[in-house]
Amino acid sequence: MASLEVPDPTGVHPVGRQRVMLVDQQRPEPHTAELNDRREVHLVLWYPARPGTGRPAQYLDNLDVLGPGLRAGGDLSTVAVRGLRYVRDGAMADAVIADAQPSYPLVLLSPGNATNVEFYASLAEELASHGYVVAGVNHPYQVAAVVRRDHALAIYQEPPRPVSPREAGEQLSARIDERTQDLRFVLTELLRSAAAGSLLAGRLDPTRVAVIGHSNGGVAAAEMCRANQRIAGCVNLDGLQAGGPFSSRAGAEAPAQPFLFLTKERQLRDTDEAALQRAGHGAYKVVVPSASHDEFADGALFEQAWWPFAGSADDTITVTRGVVTAFLRKTLTGDTSDVFDNLPAPTDIHVYGYPLPGK
Repeated sequence: MASLEVPDPTGVHPVGRQRVMLVDQQRPEPHTAELNDRREVHLVLWYPARPGTGRPAQYLDNLDVLGPGLRAGGDLSTVAVRGLRYVRDGAMADAVIADAQPSYPLVLLSPGNATNVEFYASLAEELASHGYVVAGVNHPYQVAAVVRRDHALAIYQEPPRPVSPREAGEQLSARIDERTQDLRFVLTELLRSAAAGSLLAGRLDPTRVAVIGHSNGGVAAAEMCRANQRIAGCVNLDGLQAGGPFSSRAGAEAPAQPFLFLTKERQLRDTDEAALQRAGHGAYKVVVPSASHDEFADGALFEQAWWPFAGSADDTITVTRGVVTAFLRKTLTGDTSDVFDNLPAPTDIHVYGYPLPGK
């Protein structure tokens, strides 16, 4: 049990954590039969904290309530869910935001399918320690489980079995669109609350915003970036669909803003490579050949603690934290150096900066 832990962040700031629930009064909740139900979005905020404030945070709050939902998702056994209460997490709940800067860049984080955003604490806490406010988004009925404001448990809903490839694509696009709408709502509400009395009041820089996502969340991050010029850059962690790493719909172009695709895939389709080439300066692909899809989140890290031969999760998490931090430093802080020169590389990685010469 003692080996279950979130890797220590490498930045200078302690990390605070706070939970927030937002309700979009303009959007009905499509996953319930209640006509007056409105879309809830559940956030986990990680941020640079003032030293000595807050209280030790649990890795996953309300575990006794969320446990059945986590097990129902199929990715975690009863033993694994119980083990989550022993995960060592250095974040401090409800800590005061640090005074080191007048305002901080904002990073939105969308998790993979059927995975709670808490399982990206390794990445989020790393970013917060380097001076970013990270807003992790739990999309109800697309993540494993969240507790709604009426205390009901919203468990992941698998879409109906499609009758054709076209219907499967339409279902997936609808789910990605729902995530994108959630992200757009969260961005608007956070920037509004940052100006009107909250933990983040006056502390977010609206000119420095990025979006990160894993799997379906990564495709949603790219969609959000393409549709919103307020976003300064986006990161897709191993999300590939009909539109490559850019969209659930075929034929999509890369975002105009700086874009990072961090993936296990050694080779992309020619159309996806061509889109990255057309995107040009600011577009990057970083390949971690030893990684598996699940290793971009913490779950594989904990699985490795139980079974040391389970995979290369430690290496993948180390690379992910280093690569994403470097990309955001270049994109959101104006660092003009070659930030990818000194990446932590406990395993082989391949870095491609576009446009590739000779293409």
